Amino acid sequence: MAPQLAEVVVAVGGEPLLQRQRREVTVVCCALQGFPALAATVPPEQAVAVLGDYHTVLGQQILQWEGTLEQFAGARLRVVFNAPLACPDPAVRAVRMAVAMRDHLAPVRARWRTQPSAVDLSIGIAQGEATLGLVSCAGRVDYTTLGPVTALAERLCEASQPGQMLLSARVGAAVAGLVDLAPVPALSLPGCLKPGAILQVCGPPPAA
Repeated sequence: MAPQLAEVVVAVGGEPLLQRQRREVTVVCCALQGFPALAATVPPEQAVAVLGDYHTVLGQQILQWEGTLEQFAGARLRVVFNAPLACPDPAVRAVRMAVAMRDHLAPVRARWRTQPSAVDLSIGIAQGEATLGLVSCAGRVDYTTLGPVTALAERLCEASQPGQMLLSARVGAAVAGLVDLAPVPALSLPGCLKPGAILQVCGPPPAA
């Protein structure tokens, strides 16, 4: 998590904050679409360099916007807002972070276009109630978010086109007027019951 959040968790005693609970959160899922195809066609060092660019830019923005990096697996990242510490306007903060990620990746994406297989950032953002807390396996402990909101953010990320940012209806309502939005035709989102209207971000929000 962001250093400033980690300091607060340590200062107040981390265990109570990380105990299992239900809370309204905003979940951001990011993926580097096309990376598996790229990794299969270039030397490993070249694929690792692309991942390095991707992780550096996204990591900087996660820290700046004080998100909690909940899942980190190669070309996929998941960030949560409003947990373990509450924050004002988590949906607005999540969208601002996602737009900053996209904008700061612009020079990197220009280099990626020279690769034999196209890669680009895709993002899905959803808001809703989730179960939060620590889970462990074989001695490793992770802080994780479980529930329909997480599944919806992941499906939106998977359904988005390269360079596209998809929002659930609740996130769209929270950022209406701050960012240009457009409706998206009906999407197939496996495992998501009644996801509601899906929107895409067409322009950046004003600076915070």
